Amino acid sequence: MRRPPQPESTDALECLRAKAKEVWSEENVPPWVARAFGKESVKKGDAEGGVELAFSELLNVPKPQEFLWAFVEAAVAMAKIPTMIIDEANIAFPNPNGNGDSESKRDAALRALATFVAMTKESCQASIILTASDFAFPYGLETLGFNKYDALKTIVIPEVERDPMLDLLTEWGLPRDVAEEFYMIFGGNILLCQQAIDKLLEQLQLGAKDSFDPFRVRGTEGLAGLAKDPLTREHLENLARQGWSPIEEGSADRETESQKGARIIAKKNFGGVINSETTTFLDQGLKDDMFSNRSTTQVLIPATSYLRNCIKVYVDACEPSSLEAMC
Repeated sequence: MRRPPQPESTDALECLRAKAKEVWSEENVPPWVARAFGKESVKKGDAEGGVELAFSELLNVPKPQEFLWAFVEAAVAMAKIPTMIIDEANIAFPNPNGNGDSESKRDAALRALATFVAMTKESCQASIILTASDFAFPYGLETLGFNKYDALKTIVIPEVERDPMLDLLTEWGLPRDVAEEFYMIFGGNILLCQQAIDKLLEQLQLGAKDSFDPFRVRGTEGLAGLAKDPLTREHLENLARQGWSPIEEGSADRETESQKGARIIAKKNFGGVINSETTTFLDQGLKDDMFSNRSTTQVLIPATSYLRNCIKVYVDACEPSSLEAMC
Protein backbone atom coordinates (compact mmCIF):
# COMPACT_ATOMS: atom_id res chain seq x y z
CA MET A 1 0.00 0.00 0.00
CA ARG A 2 1.29 3.45 -0.92
CA ARG A 3 0.36 6.86 0.35
CA PRO A 4 -1.70 8.95 -2.07
CA PRO A 5 0.35 11.50 -4.01
CA GLN A 6 0.52 14.98 -2.55
CA PRO A 7 -1.40 17.62 -4.53
CA GLU A 8 0.55 20.13 -6.62
CA SER A 9 -1.55 22.90 -5.10
CA THR A 10 -3.02 23.34 -1.63
CA ASP A 11 -5.70 25.70 -3.00
CA ALA A 12 -8.96 23.74 -2.66
CA LEU A 13 -10.69 25.71 -5.43
CA GLU A 14 -7.81 25.20 -7.84
CA CYS A 15 -7.72 21.47 -7.04
CA LEU A 16 -11.44 21.14 -7.80
CA ARG A 17 -11.02 22.84 -11.17
CA ALA A 18 -7.93 20.77 -11.96
CA LYS A 19 -9.86 17.57 -11.22
CA ALA A 20 -12.69 18.66 -13.50
CA LYS A 21 -10.23 19.38 -16.32
CA GLU A 22 -8.62 16.00 -15.73
CA VAL A 23 -11.94 14.14 -16.03
CA TRP A 24 -13.75 16.26 -18.64
CA SER A 25 -12.76 17.76 -21.97
CA GLU A 26 -14.41 19.44 -24.96
CA GLU A 27 -14.79 15.97 -26.50
CA ASN A 28 -16.14 14.51 -23.25
CA VAL A 29 -18.85 16.93 -22.16
CA PRO A 30 -21.04 15.50 -19.38
CA PRO A 31 -24.54 14.94 -20.87
CA TRP A 32 -26.32 16.99 -18.23
CA VAL A 33 -23.91 19.89 -18.74
CA ALA A 34 -24.44 19.70 -22.50
CA ARG A 35 -28.21 19.84 -21.99
CA ALA A 36 -27.84 22.75 -19.60
CA PHE A 37 -25.79 24.71 -22.11
CA GLY A 38 -28.27 23.92 -24.88
CA LYS A 39 -31.21 24.92 -22.70
CA GLU A 40 -29.92 28.02 -20.97
CA SER A 41 -28.73 31.33 -22.28
CA VAL A 42 -25.52 30.05 -23.82
CA LYS A 43 -25.94 31.65 -27.23
CA LYS A 44 -23.28 29.50 -28.84
CA GLY A 45 -25.35 26.44 -27.92
CA ASP A 46 -27.43 26.63 -31.10
CA ALA A 47 -24.42 26.63 -33.38
CA GLU A 48 -22.65 23.50 -34.55
CA GLY A 49 -20.08 22.57 -31.95
CA GLY A 50 -21.42 25.31 -29.73
CA VAL A 51 -21.81 23.15 -26.63
CA GLU A 52 -18.23 21.93 -26.92
CA LEU A 53 -17.02 25.49 -27.40
CA ALA A 54 -19.03 26.74 -24.44
CA PHE A 55 -17.72 23.91 -22.29
CA SER A 56 -14.18 24.66 -23.39
CA GLU A 57 -14.68 28.23 -22.24
CA LEU A 58 -16.02 26.96 -18.92
CA LEU A 59 -12.97 24.75 -18.33
CA ASN A 60 -10.70 27.69 -19.05
CA VAL A 61 -12.38 30.28 -16.85
CA PRO A 62 -9.41 32.15 -15.31
CA LYS A 63 -10.52 32.13 -11.67
CA PRO A 64 -11.26 28.80 -9.97
CA GLN A 65 -14.21 30.19 -7.99
CA GLU A 66 -15.82 31.50 -11.20
CA PHE A 67 -15.42 28.05 -12.74
CA LEU A 68 -17.11 26.41 -9.75
CA TRP A 69 -19.99 28.87 -9.83
CA ALA A 70 -20.50 28.20 -13.55
CA PHE A 71 -20.46 24.47 -12.85
CA VAL A 72 -23.01 24.86 -10.03
CA GLU A 73 -25.28 27.08 -12.14
CA ALA A 74 -25.24 24.54 -14.97
CA ALA A 75 -26.21 21.80 -12.51
CA VAL A 76 -29.01 23.89 -11.00
CA ALA A 77 -30.33 24.62 -14.49
CA MET A 78 -30.89 20.87 -14.89
CA ALA A 79 -32.55 20.59 -11.45
CA LYS A 80 -29.49 18.86 -10.00
CA ILE A 81 -27.72 19.51 -6.71
CA PRO A 82 -23.97 19.15 -7.27
CA THR A 83 -21.83 17.62 -4.54
CA MET A 84 -18.13 18.39 -4.36
CA ILE A 85 -15.79 16.35 -2.17
CA ILE A 86 -12.45 17.76 -1.03
CA ASP A 87 -10.32 14.86 0.17
CA GLU A 88 -7.58 15.51 2.74
CA ALA A 89 -9.03 19.00 3.20
CA ASN A 90 -6.75 19.54 6.19
CA ILE A 91 -3.90 20.05 3.69
CA ALA A 92 -5.69 23.07 2.21
CA PHE A 93 -6.62 24.78 5.47
CA PRO A 94 -4.54 26.27 8.30
CA ASN A 95 -2.78 24.17 10.88
CA PRO A 96 -4.69 24.70 14.15
CA ASN A 97 -1.41 25.16 16.00
CA GLY A 98 -0.31 27.88 13.57
CA ASN A 99 2.73 25.99 12.29
CA GLY A 100 3.97 26.21 8.71
CA ASP A 101 1.11 28.25 7.24
CA SER A 102 2.00 30.91 4.67
CA GLU A 103 -0.07 34.04 4.08
CA SER A 104 -0.91 32.84 0.55
CA LYS A 105 -2.22 29.52 1.89
CA ARG A 106 -4.36 31.35 4.42
CA ASP A 107 -5.74 33.67 1.72
CA ALA A 108 -6.57 30.70 -0.53
CA ALA A 109 -8.30 28.95 2.36
CA LEU A 110 -10.38 32.05 3.11
CA ARG A 111 -11.46 32.30 -0.55
CA ALA A 112 -12.40 28.63 -0.61
CA LEU A 113 -14.33 28.84 2.63
CA ALA A 114 -16.24 31.94 1.51
CA THR A 115 -17.15 30.20 -1.75
CA PHE A 116 -18.28 27.02 0.00
CA VAL A 117 -20.44 28.92 2.51
CA ALA A 118 -22.02 30.95 -0.32
CA MET A 119 -22.83 27.81 -2.32
CA THR A 120 -24.22 25.86 0.62
CA LYS A 121 -25.50 27.78 3.62
CA GLU A 122 -26.34 31.02 1.82
CA SER A 123 -27.77 29.86 -1.52
CA CYS A 124 -28.46 26.14 -0.90
CA GLN A 125 -27.27 25.34 -4.43
CA ALA A 126 -24.61 22.73 -3.67
CA SER A 127 -23.28 20.31 -1.10
CA ILE A 128 -19.64 20.46 -0.04
CA ILE A 129 -18.00 17.55 1.77
CA LEU A 130 -14.66 18.21 3.46
CA THR A 131 -12.85 15.03 4.49
CA ALA A 132 -9.89 15.24 6.83
CA SER A 133 -7.55 12.68 8.34
CA ASP A 134 -7.32 14.38 11.71
CA PHE A 135 -9.60 15.64 14.45
CA ALA A 136 -7.72 18.95 14.66
CA PHE A 137 -9.18 20.03 11.31
CA PRO A 138 -12.16 21.97 12.76
CA TYR A 139 -9.77 24.06 14.83
CA GLY A 140 -7.92 25.02 11.65
CA LEU A 141 -11.21 26.29 10.23
CA GLU A 142 -11.81 28.12 13.48
CA THR A 143 -8.67 30.20 12.94
CA LEU A 144 -10.35 31.54 9.78
CA GLY A 145 -13.40 32.65 11.72
CA PHE A 146 -15.51 29.73 10.56
CA ASN A 147 -18.15 29.15 13.22
CA LYS A 148 -18.78 25.48 14.04
CA TYR A 149 -22.48 26.00 13.30
CA ASP A 150 -21.65 26.83 9.67
CA ALA A 151 -21.09 23.10 9.12
CA LEU A 152 -24.48 21.45 8.89
CA LYS A 153 -23.36 17.90 9.60
CA THR A 154 -20.26 16.23 10.99
CA ILE A 155 -19.53 12.56 10.27
CA VAL A 156 -16.78 10.55 11.97
CA ILE A 157 -15.86 7.66 9.68
CA PRO A 158 -15.24 4.35 11.49
CA GLU A 159 -12.20 2.14 11.13
CA VAL A 160 -12.29 -1.10 9.14
CA GLU A 161 -14.16 -3.80 11.04
CA ARG A 162 -12.36 -6.77 12.58
CA ASP A 163 -13.01 -9.58 10.08
CA PRO A 164 -12.20 -7.69 6.85
CA MET A 165 -9.17 -6.14 8.55
CA LEU A 166 -7.86 -9.56 9.59
CA ASP A 167 -8.44 -10.81 6.04
CA LEU A 168 -6.40 -7.90 4.68
CA LEU A 169 -3.56 -8.46 7.15
CA THR A 170 -3.36 -12.15 6.26
CA GLU A 171 -3.37 -11.21 2.55
CA TRP A 172 -0.33 -9.08 3.34
CA GLY A 173 1.39 -12.21 4.66
CA LEU A 174 0.86 -12.06 8.42
CA PRO A 175 0.04 -15.35 10.16
CA ARG A 176 -3.48 -15.30 11.56
CA ASP A 177 -2.36 -15.08 15.20
CA VAL A 178 0.00 -12.21 14.41
CA ALA A 179 -2.75 -10.49 12.41
CA GLU A 180 -5.03 -10.71 15.44
CA GLU A 181 -2.35 -9.18 17.66
CA PHE A 182 -1.87 -6.38 15.15
CA TYR A 183 -5.60 -5.72 15.10
CA MET A 184 -5.78 -5.67 18.89
CA ILE A 185 -3.10 -2.96 18.99
CA PHE A 186 -3.51 -0.98 15.77
CA GLY A 187 -7.22 -1.49 15.11
CA GLY A 188 -8.75 -1.09 11.67
CA ASN A 189 -6.49 1.72 10.47
CA ILE A 190 -5.06 0.43 7.18
CA LEU A 191 -2.28 2.98 6.74
CA LEU A 192 -1.17 2.63 10.35
CA CYS A 193 -1.03 -1.18 10.09
CA GLN A 194 1.00 -0.88 6.92
CA GLN A 195 3.44 1.49 8.63
CA ALA A 196 3.72 -0.86 11.62
CA ILE A 197 4.50 -3.82 9.36
CA ASP A 198 7.13 -1.79 7.50
CA LYS A 199 8.75 -0.78 10.78
CA LEU A 200 8.70 -4.34 12.10
CA LEU A 201 10.28 -5.66 8.88
CA GLU A 202 12.94 -2.97 9.11
CA GLN A 203 13.78 -4.03 12.68
CA LEU A 204 13.91 -7.69 11.64
CA GLN A 205 16.30 -6.89 8.79
CA LEU A 206 18.53 -5.04 11.26
CA GLY A 207 18.43 -7.98 13.64
CA ALA A 208 16.72 -5.81 16.24
CA LYS A 209 13.36 -7.54 16.59
CA ASP A 210 13.20 -6.90 20.33
CA SER A 211 13.51 -3.14 19.81
CA PHE A 212 10.16 -2.93 17.99
CA ASP A 213 7.80 -0.91 20.17
CA PRO A 214 4.21 -1.02 18.87
CA PHE A 215 3.32 2.03 20.93
CA ARG A 216 5.91 4.21 19.22
CA VAL A 217 5.00 3.55 15.61
CA ARG A 218 3.40 6.89 14.83
CA GLY A 219 1.85 9.95 16.36
CA THR A 220 2.55 9.57 20.09
CA GLU A 221 4.92 12.52 20.48
CA GLY A 222 3.67 14.73 23.29
CA LEU A 223 1.35 12.14 24.80
CA ALA A 224 3.54 11.64 27.86
CA GLY A 225 3.38 15.35 28.60
CA LEU A 226 -0.41 15.35 28.40
CA ALA A 227 -0.56 12.35 30.72
CA LYS A 228 1.31 14.43 33.32
CA ASP A 229 -0.61 17.67 32.79
CA PRO A 230 -3.48 18.21 35.29
CA LEU A 231 -5.43 20.01 32.56
CA THR A 232 -5.56 16.93 30.33
CA ARG A 233 -4.91 14.04 32.74
CA GLU A 234 -8.55 13.38 33.71
CA HIS A 235 -9.68 13.27 30.09
CA LEU A 236 -6.93 10.77 29.23
CA GLU A 237 -7.85 8.60 32.20
CA ASN A 238 -11.46 8.54 31.00
CA LEU A 239 -10.41 7.72 27.43
CA ALA A 240 -8.25 4.87 28.69
CA ARG A 241 -10.93 3.47 30.98
CA GLN A 242 -14.16 3.84 29.00
CA GLY A 243 -13.24 5.18 25.58
CA TRP A 244 -14.79 8.64 26.01
CA SER A 245 -14.69 11.61 28.35
CA PRO A 246 -17.49 14.09 29.15
CA ILE A 247 -16.69 17.76 28.63
CA GLU A 248 -17.96 20.19 31.23
CA GLU A 249 -19.78 23.11 29.63
CA GLY A 250 -18.62 26.69 30.11
CA SER A 251 -20.27 30.05 29.56
CA ALA A 252 -20.54 32.04 26.34
CA ASP A 253 -17.37 33.99 27.11
CA ARG A 254 -15.34 31.59 29.22
CA GLU A 255 -14.13 28.02 28.76
CA THR A 256 -14.01 25.52 31.59
CA GLU A 257 -10.80 23.66 32.42
CA SER A 258 -12.50 20.60 30.96
CA GLN A 259 -13.09 22.38 27.63
CA LYS A 260 -9.51 23.67 27.56
CA GLY A 261 -8.11 20.20 28.20
CA ALA A 262 -10.28 18.63 25.49
CA ARG A 263 -9.23 21.32 23.02
CA ILE A 264 -5.53 20.67 23.71
CA ILE A 265 -5.99 16.92 23.19
CA ALA A 266 -7.96 17.44 19.97
CA LYS A 267 -5.47 19.95 18.54
CA LYS A 268 -2.72 17.38 19.00
CA ASN A 269 -4.88 14.78 17.23
CA PHE A 270 -5.08 12.41 20.17
CA GLY A 271 -8.85 12.81 20.33
CA GLY A 272 -11.87 14.46 18.81
CA VAL A 273 -14.77 16.46 20.21
CA ILE A 274 -18.26 15.28 19.20
CA ASN A 275 -21.82 16.08 20.21
CA SER A 276 -25.00 14.02 20.23
CA GLU A 277 -25.82 15.07 16.64
CA THR A 278 -22.47 13.90 15.27
CA THR A 279 -22.75 10.79 13.09
CA THR A 280 -20.18 8.38 14.50
CA PHE A 281 -21.28 4.79 13.69
CA LEU A 282 -20.64 3.99 17.34
CA ASP A 283 -22.69 1.37 19.14
CA GLN A 284 -25.95 3.14 19.96
CA GLY A 285 -25.87 1.90 23.55
CA LEU A 286 -22.41 3.42 24.00
CA LYS A 287 -23.54 6.71 22.51
CA ASP A 288 -26.59 6.73 24.78
CA ASP A 289 -24.24 6.29 27.76
CA MET A 290 -22.11 9.21 26.59
CA PHE A 291 -25.03 11.62 26.58
CA SER A 292 -27.20 10.11 29.31
CA ASN A 293 -26.52 13.15 31.48
CA ARG A 294 -28.55 16.09 30.16
CA SER A 295 -25.79 18.50 31.12
CA THR A 296 -23.33 16.72 28.79
CA THR A 297 -23.53 18.19 25.30
CA GLN A 298 -20.02 17.30 24.11
CA VAL A 299 -17.66 14.42 24.74
CA LEU A 300 -14.08 13.64 23.80
CA ILE A 301 -13.33 10.37 21.99
CA PRO A 302 -9.91 8.90 21.06
CA ALA A 303 -8.79 9.67 17.51
CA THR A 304 -8.21 5.97 16.79
CA SER A 305 -8.40 2.70 18.68
CA TYR A 306 -4.58 2.58 18.43
CA LEU A 307 -4.27 5.93 20.18
CA ARG A 308 -6.63 4.76 22.89
CA ASN A 309 -4.25 1.85 23.48
CA CYS A 310 -1.32 4.28 23.57
CA ILE A 311 -3.20 6.49 26.02
CA LYS A 312 -3.72 3.47 28.30
CA VAL A 313 0.03 2.79 28.26
CA TYR A 314 1.01 6.38 29.07
CA VAL A 315 -1.67 6.87 31.71
CA ASP A 316 -0.52 3.69 33.49
CA ALA A 317 3.17 4.57 33.17
CA CYS A 318 2.76 8.20 34.20
CA GLU A 319 0.99 7.75 37.51
CA PRO A 320 1.96 10.59 39.90
CA SER A 321 4.23 8.32 41.91
CA SER A 322 6.33 7.44 38.88
CA LEU A 323 6.22 10.55 36.71
CA GLU A 324 9.93 11.24 36.88
CA ALA A 325 10.89 7.62 36.26
CA MET A 326 8.87 7.02 33.08
CA CYS A 327 8.15 10.30 31.40
